Amino acid sequence: MLFQSGLGIFLHDDGLSIVYLKNTFKKTQVAGHAAYALDSEKALKERVGLSAELINDFIESKNVSSSDVFIGLPRESVILRELEFPLAVKENLKSTLRYKIENYVPMKLRDIYFDYQIIVEDKADKKLKVLLVVVQKDTLDQYLNLKD
Repeated sequence: MLFQSGLGIFLHDDGLSIVYLKNTFKKTQVAGHAAYALDSEKALKERVGLSAELINDFIESKNVSSSDVFIGLPRESVILRELEFPLAVKENLKSTLRYKIENYVPMKLRDIYFDYQIIVEDKADKKLKVLLVVVQKDTLDQYLNLKD
C-alpha cells in the first residue's frame, strides 16, 4: 500500500529490537531502528515493562505516526505444527482447526490464541498442508498489554 508504514518489534530474553519501515512513492525504506539489551535474569513482567518504555521512547523520537505493528516472540513461546488435511476442508479450515486443535497441542482452546497459514495446496493429491501457530493467552497477553 502506498505511504503505509510498519513498526516491527522483536522481544527476546535478553533484548529488544525495533525497526520502523516507511513506504514512499518509489520504495520502502528503514526510517529508524534500535536494539536494546535487557537483563535476562529479570522477571518477564519487568522486562516487558522496560520494553514498553523503550518502545514509547523510540516512537516519540522517530515521530512514528499510525503504523501497522508486528510483534515477534521468542521461538520457545510458541508451538508450531505442520498439519495435513483433505483439500475439501479448505473452506472451513478455521472451524476445523478450532474443533480439532486439542488433538494437535496439549492445551485447551480457551487458553490459547492460534493462527494458521496454508503452505501447500496440492490439487493433484487433494491435500492441504497448513502451518499452525499457537501461543498461550497468558504469554501473549503480557506482550499485548505492554502499558500495564
